[in-house]
Amino acid sequence: MGAMKQLAETAGQVPPEEPKAAPLTFPKVMQKLFDDSRTQIMATLPERIDADRFIMVALTAITRNTALIDCSPASVFLAVMESARIGLFPDGREAAIIPYKGIATLQPMVQGIIRLMLRSPGLLKVESRAVYDGDDFEFQYGLHPDLRHVPREKSDQLTHAYAVLWRQGTEPTFEVVTRDEIEQARLTSRAPDSPAWKWYGEMARKVAVKRLGKYADLSPEASRAIELDNLVSGSPWGDKEPEGV
Repeated sequence: MGAMKQLAETAGQVPPEEPKAAPLTFPKVMQKLFDDSRTQIMATLPERIDADRFIMVALTAITRNTALIDCSPASVFLAVMESARIGLFPDGREAAIIPYKGIATLQPMVQGIIRLMLRSPGLLKVESRAVYDGDDFEFQYGLHPDLRHVPREKSDQLTHAYAVLWRQGTEPTFEVVTRDEIEQARLTSRAPDSPAWKWYGEMARKVAVKRLGKYADLSPEASRAIELDNLVSGSPWGDKEPEGV
């Protein structure tokens, strides 16, 4: 049968079959998607961020994360666009793109949220720290709020986290969260046992930073980043998962 088909093709009766193109790999698919959507990405990014650098950082980060291969390219692209919208690089430091039930999801990091908060009017500085068992730590609220933290040799047992902000013309404002409050936030997250919570100190700091946000006139980007993170990391007040953003 094969010989007959070959003879027929030689005689011009049957057109030869064209070789099938090899399927595109995940990096190639994302590269093409970014190339085709460059104008859209540029229009979404804040003016202060270079589009070429953003695309390079995003493409490098998502192609190195092999867990994203099981996510649809469309969901990865949408997560990148959300990162562009709030003005954070999805580089694992300002924000990260993580898989959640086969869907790529943007997760702002604590440093990214702080960076966006500092774009709010009148805000001068934001700091956040984790407190471990053995540290000298005490605080009080009320008419004369005060906070004192002297880190000692770091243990594995985190007891508190806190965040402090400085505004023009006012005394510093701080927010302290206990280990129980951090756990309440974790249990309201979409994936309370996700790899992100292996970095418990960083996630604890982020809970404190997000609660501190209620004392500031946040920029729209900072508010958006906190809303997005609440969906993934849980509410800083331990509430039920908010409605989808």
